[in-house]
Amino acid sequence: MTLELTGHSSDLQRADNDTQLEKQGVSKYLAHATKFRVFMFFVCIPSIFAAIYFALIASNQYQAEARMIVRTIGVSERFDTSQTREGRPIIGGDSLTQDSYIVSNYLASLEIVSQLEKKVSLSNFFNKKEIDPLSRLSRNAPLEVLHKYWNRQVYTYVDGPSGIIVFRVKAFSPEDAIIIMNAALAEADNMIEKISQRAKEDLIQRAQHDVNKTLLDYQNSLDGLRKYQNETGVLDPVSTAKVSTKVIGKLLEEKLKLQVEFNSLKASGVTQSAKFRQLERKIEALEKQIASEQNKLAGKRNNVAQLSQNLIDFSRLET
Repeated sequence: MTLELTGHSSDLQRADNDTQLEKQGVSKYLAHATKFRVFMFFVCIPSIFAAIYFALIASNQYQAEARMIVRTIGVSERFDTSQTREGRPIIGGDSLTQDSYIVSNYLASLEIVSQLEKKVSLSNFFNKKEIDPLSRLSRNAPLEVLHKYWNRQVYTYVDGPSGIIVFRVKAFSPEDAIIIMNAALAEADNMIEKISQRAKEDLIQRAQHDVNKTLLDYQNSLDGLRKYQNETGVLDPVSTAKVSTKVIGKLLEEKLKLQVEFNSLKASGVTQSAKFRQLERKIEALEKQIASEQNKLAGKRNNVAQLSQNLIDFSRLET
């Protein structure tokens, strides 16, 4: 009786083990099947559809590329008003790097899309019937939608050190790509022209302001000089100083001659003669005249500034 129970228990245990193995096998199969379905759904099927689309349905697109540098008229703050750069702003030539970034941003802006739509009907190049449905722009698309579509069709890049702009346009025929690119470059050129024109006007205004200020300063200085001349009675202290110096030189020369003769008479002992007294009076008169001329140059007379001060004041006013 005991042996029969033991055998029955062993059979039940083996049955449970087989059931667990079967469940584990089913779980692994389901997990593998799920991964396979996910792989097929998210990888294989989209890849197949993409391959079919690009191989059989997608319309051919053609790309036009332009490389350019912006040259603007010299209106940068680092140039003063005495420096000029001739020529009309054009696409091509040398430029500051920031000008290139301005053009690059403009080529991808809503403004240029609006201008191209007005001038060359930009949307008509992208909503043709022969274009595949996924690539085609919807008819009567609003400007905002056209702008988003435009940014998918163009590429701009600025090389920082050189300022070279790389501009690429994709369209559905080579001719359309060339037409769109030329129109876009023309609009960019017009934009630079307007910016440069405003900058030139600002530069001219600043230069005119500087000229007016210089003229006003000159007029004030001239008025001050005239007032000073009227107050002092000296038209040109420099010329007056030269004349005074010449006068003093001649007086000293005359005094020296008289002094030589005076010393000769004094050495001869004829100090009581009329000629000796006459020479003495002449020498004293010359000394007074020389002192007076010297006082005009460097001293004061009756608390009035003399010629040296006049020279200083005149030089300050003239400057």
